[in-house]
Amino acid sequence: MNVTEVIASIRGGLGQDGPDAAGQGLVAGDGAAQVRRLLVCQSPSVAVLRVAAAKPGTLVIAREHPYYLHDESVWSARVDTELLASNDPVVAGKKAIIEAGGVAVYRLSRAWDAAHPKAQAEALAETLGWKTAESGSGRKAVCDIAPVALETLARQVKERLEAGHVRVTGARDARISRVALLPEFISIVEARELMAATPLVDGIVCGESCEWEAAVYLKDTFDMRRAPISLIFAGTQPTQEPGVRAMHGWIAKRFKKLAVAYQDIARPVRNLEELA
Repeated sequence: MNVTEVIASIRGGLGQDGPDAAGQGLVAGDGAAQVRRLLVCQSPSVAVLRVAAAKPGTLVIAREHPYYLHDESVWSARVDTELLASNDPVVAGKKAIIEAGGVAVYRLSRAWDAAHPKAQAEALAETLGWKTAESGSGRKAVCDIAPVALETLARQVKERLEAGHVRVTGARDARISRVALLPEFISIVEARELMAATPLVDGIVCGESCEWEAAVYLKDTFDMRRAPISLIFAGTQPTQEPGVRAMHGWIAKRFKKLAVAYQDIARPVRNLEELA
């Protein structure tokens, strides 16, 4: 199979028949190249691309973009015009690895999420050892857990996700028994929706947020005692990885005649104490 045929098979399995969204699909490499190996990862970092380039015929399937694009946002537009167009040395270096190693990179996130809206959150729940209590609309998962203090829960999340660090909003001894899981990012819109949820959640585990929006909004609700919701930030990568592993499992079942591997990547952000 060549790259285009592998991608077509994945798209077919996900029920995707329209064009890829901006920054999605085949974002690097030759669609006609023969595929001998699939390498699934959260982000196609330099380290991942070097692993891929060491074995000719590797198609990298990643949730993130190799050149730091996200979607149609202003941020991605600026990356496109200010980073890519300027022949940035880091981008140029990654392109050189891809070209020299005959690597192709397929970004698979929007299509995966459209076909499996809750896959990321449910995989995160499983990794945390929790069962999903409801399957309402949207991408979140809600879990009922044994009542626990915020400090204890944050330490559990850090350990189970091997997150390296977590940050919190709320009181150290706040009791939490119903948790919403939102991998990657929580927006202020999602925060407001959780405020109106019935029954109300009293904890959120997510990757990150705009600190001047959702984080402050939820801290204000806590301080006003309107609906005290504690918030645990565990990082984008740690909250994404369980879902990417689930995607790897789905891909491995679909391509039994190809070598399919999952590639861990180093945490881009670490605690000061972890530095060498």
